[in-house]
Amino acid sequence: MLDTAKNHLEKAEEERMEFWTESVLTKLANSLAADDACPLCGSEDHPHVHVKSVVNQGTDWSAAEETWRKRKLDFEKKCF
Repeated sequence: MLDTAKNHLEKAEEERMEFWTESVLTKLANSLAADDACPLCGSEDHPHVHVKSVVNQGTDWSAAEETWRKRKLDFEKKCF
């Protein structure tokens, strides 16, 4: 039972980090402009920019964060 709770917590943490990473990278991609240096790699050429909407990412992040919090509490209750 403790192993299951730990696995759920680890999965929630992975999802939470994926959403956070995607959100940060999306914000960076959306801020790129021609002839401006990329804050990540320094390139002034951006031939393959994939611009995404940040609107749904906030919802996704909130859901991932809430799932992580619930699973963390569940895990902590089972540990103590």
